Amino acid sequence: MAESTSKSENIIWHVMQTLIAIGIAGIIGILWAFKDDFSDVRADLAVTKTEILALQEHLSTFRLMVADRYTGSDAERDFEIVHSATKDHEQRIRKLESRILIKSKSDIPYVNGK
Repeated sequence: MAESTSKSENIIWHVMQTLIAIGIAGIIGILWAFKDDFSDVRADLAVTKTEILALQEHLSTFRLMVADRYTGSDAERDFEIVHSATKDHEQRIRKLESRILIKSKSDIPYVNGK
């Protein structure tokens, strides 16, 4: 019985070695069959890398262009400044007008009973 176990172990070991050898040969065969495809992939990666670098350069140029743009928030800020100045001018003009009106009423003879 010990001999049958060792024979069966030898057979299993031999089958495993054969399967491992077939697997390695298969992997080598696949790599050999696709070696041209791998070089094509390398070439495609080089082209893709070049295109990505060009795209990054275009994006940085675009960022610079957008940074100089007059935005809506810039317009709101400027409008508030102008609106505040306009309100101040309106108040000052009203004060001047009321002073002129009061002075002109005092110069009218029938208003003062003169």
